[in-house]
Amino acid sequence: MGGNALKNIETQRLSLSEYTRVLSEIIQILEEEQIEYQIGRELPRKESFGDIDVLLSWDRSDVFVPWLHRVFPSDEYKHCGEVHSFAYEDRYQIDFVIVDKLDLAHFYFSYGDMGTIVGRCARRQKLQFGHNGLFALIEDDQRNVVFKLLLCEDPAEICSFFHLSYEEWTRGEFSTWKEVCEWILTCRFFRKSIFQEELSGHYRKRTKRPFYAYFLDLLNDDSTQYFEETVSLEDILKYFRKEEEWKTIQENIRMEREFKQKYNARLFINEGIPPKQVGVVMQKFVDKYGPITNGMLAEDILDMIKSFVGEYRELNC
Repeated sequence: MGGNALKNIETQRLSLSEYTRVLSEIIQILEEEQIEYQIGRELPRKESFGDIDVLLSWDRSDVFVPWLHRVFPSDEYKHCGEVHSFAYEDRYQIDFVIVDKLDLAHFYFSYGDMGTIVGRCARRQKLQFGHNGLFALIEDDQRNVVFKLLLCEDPAEICSFFHLSYEEWTRGEFSTWKEVCEWILTCRFFRKSIFQEELSGHYRKRTKRPFYAYFLDLLNDDSTQYFEETVSLEDILKYFRKEEEWKTIQENIRMEREFKQKYNARLFINEGIPPKQVGVVMQKFVDKYGPITNGMLAEDILDMIKSFVGEYRELNC
């Protein structure tokens, strides 16, 4: 995505007319193959394109590459995770992106960097928004993320939570880049300070994302006062009806922490096992005693470790 994935073939930008023609041909092939797809909405008044991005729903990843090579023969392919790039007509880059939720991915990848910018705003509330859903980021006391709780995969409900008009987005009547930006600025979690570090001319000159640079320039000229709005985790869970699921997760996290206190690598190191050997020794320990469970007493586990380490060291001295 972006038009720079292929290295052995010198790809060209597509004019609007070529973009329309090539996209029409690709869609025809996909429909003949009965493949579910979506095309992200392009920014208004865009006259040339670095590549064509096509979102695909595909269940069996093991057969995708052979299918791609058969249906879209090319002199160069690049496979990077869920993004599969290839040269079309030996001069245009096509990116097939495998996604789980077509409707959500269609929303997230439309209008340039719109989804990325909204995601930046969400992160301030310890939320993660991407093409695979909206997640609550659960942190420990050291602010390390210990769990990601899926809140929603429905773009309409996500927009409602963000106070963004999904109806306006669905109509697709944005006629200028500024109108897209103004829509983004209605997000309840938008704050100019989120982008403060990037609001330098140096960053805008070196970024290869024209719309993102335009958005930053717009912010630089924006004197609007945006008021802080914070939503608690409790309110977020209530909004998405996740209270009971969160209680279950909390109990699982508590039990996992309790188990790690009872059984961990440090206990073996304290008995004289070198750190580099701990993984092997712990596996041998499990091979002898079976899986260690949270129902076992910490004192019993420690006695077992002491006994095992003593035997292990005698056999390996």
